[in-house]
Amino acid sequence: MNKNGFTLIELLVVVAIIGILAAVGVVAYSGYTAGAKVQVVKQQHKQVTKYLQSELSKCDIGGELHIHAIKGGFKYYIPWVTCARRGDGTVYQKTLFDNMTSYFAFGNNWKNPFGNNACSSFCNNLDDAFEYFGGPPNVNQVGKMHCWWTGGGRGGGTGYCVSRFGSGNNDIIETKFDANGY
Repeated sequence: MNKNGFTLIELLVVVAIIGILAAVGVVAYSGYTAGAKVQVVKQQHKQVTKYLQSELSKCDIGGELHIHAIKGGFKYYIPWVTCARRGDGTVYQKTLFDNMTSYFAFGNNWKNPFGNNACSSFCNNLDDAFEYFGGPPNVNQVGKMHCWWTGGGRGGGTGYCVSRFGSGNNDIIETKFDANGY
């Protein structure tokens, strides 16, 4: 007698093999997506800090700043924040840093790859990754980047940008901007 079907044992073996492959695939995929999210946070941090460093160093090489801000939904150039006025008592390093970082906070939507809707009032959307805020992001703000300036900026203080890519104490990237460094 000729059978044209599979036995119950054969079907169970095939289902078990498919289940094992699916389980391995899900674990590998979740690890891949978590690593990709960490890389997005690191890349956004690098883009923001490189921009800030290049703008702040322009005064040292005889260049000029191109500071923009957002007001009422419109991007505009701030002509009074210049290298020539940097040391005149009205435009300090803090002012330069504040205006540049507010451009990122209110002008660009740096989307948080972790989908963490932990945004204070210093950003455009709840899922923004960037905020102008004093202090590093806490462990509940994975995927966030905070930038701020300490001190008054009149020949002193330090700028910081800190990004959090995990919930551990060391899962942060920090970049410092020294007032005497530009």
